[in-house]
Amino acid sequence: MVDDPMVAGVAGAAALLIAFALFSVSSWLIAAFGGSAAYATACLLIASCPANPKSHDQSRRIPENWLRHAAAFGVVFSAVLLASQMSDAPRAFFCVGAVPWSPTIFAVGAFVLAIMAALNRRQGKSGFVHVIWIGVAWIAPWYGFFSVATVTGAGLALGCEDRAASDYALLAVFGTAASVAGTWFGRWLGDGLPTQPINPYEDL
Repeated sequence: MVDDPMVAGVAGAAALLIAFALFSVSSWLIAAFGGSAAYATACLLIASCPANPKSHDQSRRIPENWLRHAAAFGVVFSAVLLASQMSDAPRAFFCVGAVPWSPTIFAVGAFVLAIMAALNRRQGKSGFVHVIWIGVAWIAPWYGFFSVATVTGAGLALGCEDRAASDYALLAVFGTAASVAGTWFGRWLGDGLPTQPINPYEDL
């Protein structure tokens, strides 16, 4: 479920709103860790809910998948735009110049996390992949938690002065290609692993 665009969009919108709220009363570092922790928690809660396998298979088809990406973009764009109308914190946090911003960084993050998501699905309902968000908290919120719909929705809603719409288009292309490549690579790695989580006391 972690790579489902709607899951990523809803979790990302909620986590960004929490980061914005924290930033208004604290430092950007605390806000980043708080937002990443919220994202990890939201993903775990959503992923733990029973899912209909048939609907999940349908969501993997190209038309349905693009529709879910568009819906996720709309959720994030609307939530962040509304927040920016109520406070200056969202733009001050998301557009901060102290954080490096590059489509290449987003692509690398999307690639690694796609690999982990593919391995996570292979190994069962392990929550390990969600813990990564705490490790990359220093940069994850500014990159929409490496979700194309989330980062483009937030970025276009806030309109940072040093980032054009074409920058987000390039980021979306790089990120989508990296996610697909990471998923394929993760599945390839997963083919050599057991289908159940490894027990170090029994399997090693």
